[in-house]
Amino acid sequence: MRVVDTNAAGSGNLEVMVTNPAGGTIYNYVKPLVTGIFGVYFTPTQSGMHLVNVSFNGEVICGMFLDFCCIEPSVI
Repeated sequence: MRVVDTNAAGSGNLEVMVTNPAGGTIYNYVKPLVTGIFGVYFTPTQSGMHLVNVSFNGEVICGMFLDFCCIEPSVI
């Protein structure tokens, strides 16, 4: 889970898109935790670099999440 705090931005629409290494979209669920704080839940299904894009009221928020690399547990 990742946490997004929108309190400084005011009210609006939060959108999150997670893309897997093959370019496919990973289902994610955004759940309000308390006023202005949201939990973003998703489960990677592939190894490799994943991209996370966050927008608020239609504007992309740069630097909201770092992209991340997922590896197979057997490789560790």
